[in-house]
Amino acid sequence: MTIQKILCLSIILLAAVMSSSGSETKVESVPYYMGQEPPGMVPRIFAPGVICLDNRYEQNAAFAPDGNEFCFTITNAGWSTSNAWYTKYEYGQWLQAAPADFAGSGDLWCPYFSPDGKGFYFVSTRPSYPPSNLWKCEKTSDGWSAPAKVDSPLSSGSDEWGFSFLPDNTIYFCSHRPGGSGGCDIWYCRYVDGKYEQAVNIAALNTSDNDCDPFISPDHTFLVFNSSRYGGYGSADLYITFRSDDGSWTEPQNLGPNINTSDAEILFSLSPDKKYAFFTRRTNNDSDIYWVDVRAILPDPNGPIENLSTGQHFGSMQTAINYAQSGNTLKVEPGVYNESIAVKKDVKIQSLEPNDPLLIGSTILNGLPEQPVIILENNSDDCEVAGLTIRAGTIGIDGINTDAVIRNCRIMDNTTYGVKLSMESKSYLHNCLITANGQAGIIMLPGSGRGNPQCEPRIEGCVIVQNNGAGIIGGEPVIIDSIID
Repeated sequence: MTIQKILCLSIILLAAVMSSSGSETKVESVPYYMGQEPPGMVPRIFAPGVICLDNRYEQNAAFAPDGNEFCFTITNAGWSTSNAWYTKYEYGQWLQAAPADFAGSGDLWCPYFSPDGKGFYFVSTRPSYPPSNLWKCEKTSDGWSAPAKVDSPLSSGSDEWGFSFLPDNTIYFCSHRPGGSGGCDIWYCRYVDGKYEQAVNIAALNTSDNDCDPFISPDHTFLVFNSSRYGGYGSADLYITFRSDDGSWTEPQNLGPNINTSDAEILFSLSPDKKYAFFTRRTNNDSDIYWVDVRAILPDPNGPIENLSTGQHFGSMQTAINYAQSGNTLKVEPGVYNESIAVKKDVKIQSLEPNDPLLIGSTILNGLPEQPVIILENNSDDCEVAGLTIRAGTIGIDGINTDAVIRNCRIMDNTTYGVKLSMESKSYLHNCLITANGQAGIIMLPGSGRGNPQCEPRIEGCVIVQNNGAGIIGGEPVIIDSIID
């Protein structure tokens, strides 16, 4: 088949798939979630106009285990105060949210319902700061008891903040107490014979930056926390780590650009039915509670992306990447995937048949607004992206110090560049169509070291045409049998 026929066929298939998937499939509203239409694979604000209001700082989504009670907090721009608001599902409707008077006077942070629903925990600086400590209300026949401070070892002379419980009452929390790495660290305390053992610092997860607000999954298999560590997208990002059979934790993985942004993503939790993930996104002007289908975070047995090395299936490319080990191959079924992804390990991401133009044209990765569709960073040539249509981001592929292989891809309709390479990248682009991008097809930026070292990609059998700018700018590419306009 000629290059011209492949181009036409790809564009026709792309238009057909896009027109048939212009909106997400509607799901019946769930009463437990304020009558809101459940989210898809892209996060969106939870209950706008009901819970999340414009120019207000909401955070901390906390549902009771039966889903019938909900608590959140309202802070201010300087984090100097935080108050709890509460609502419950009663007589077939949600009551209007109001201040949680049962929690007593004083500020309230990080509300959390215990796994059995009989305890309401929170962090407070009452009666004065410092420090911040853990407090608890207990459910009675008349409602909630007056709050009481939780004793040592959960509270200490240092600050304690976000926390979560396992069903056996083991608690994971963050603290500035002595024995840590210098910032806010993640700790846990086991509950044995009716009392808590001494706190244990999880050194493998902590850095000298702030590592905060751990959410431990009820089955003790994964933990999500927010961190200001180096290498994130904003002032704080959400990370996930997995518990190994020996009880150790894997290297934390950034949840990626589908979840994390240039703002702060913090305070992760799961809905009672485990179908949705909640978190807070805080900007300079406000903060809101977001929710997203849990398949954007965790494996999906029926998902269209398979890790051929492990047999696991996923509904999100970024989730599949987070779970993968270097050397794994991820196979992607035809469809439209609305997400941006970051690949910082040597995995292969392929359509079902990367040499089949029909499958290339119908396996579409639509990037999120104002983000590159794919970030390739610090990869060897064992990393590969093959047989995908990559479109609708600011940049199709943003390669940073990458030697990744990019083959049989259609890179089109991005607002600036089809491909951007930097930091001496030496990628291999093979049989790729790069067209209809807002600026250059490929741009290469020189390094900042002595002599400004150039990117040196190998470009073979590619068609780089009809971009709103030059076909190729900069670098020292090796070009073989390619059409460049």
